[in-house]
Amino acid sequence: MYQLDDVLLEYQLTRPGPALDRLTGILRPLGDHPTVLGTLRAFIDCGLDRRRTAELLRVHPRTVDYRLRKAASVTGLDPTRGSDVALVHASLAAYTMALAQRES
Repeated sequence: MYQLDDVLLEYQLTRPGPALDRLTGILRPLGDHPTVLGTLRAFIDCGLDRRRTAELLRVHPRTVDYRLRKAASVTGLDPTRGSDVALVHASLAAYTMALAQRES
């Protein structure tokens, strides 16, 4: 079970409003690319470590690189660039929450 402190950023980022809609929209194009979206999620969860991501997904590290480049080309945000990481993480939290709400 999570405590609020464990998901504080994600909780705040998923509050309703125009910013949430914009954050969700950033990753919406990746809905057509589930492996790319899954790789992006794993990359964030693995602390931006490509090798750990590749091990987790059981793919070659170059496959992770390819998928991250694809995510960058589709969204306009490069998950490997420091200046984009926070927005990618926020967008992922918002997008994940929106998907969960649709499924329930």
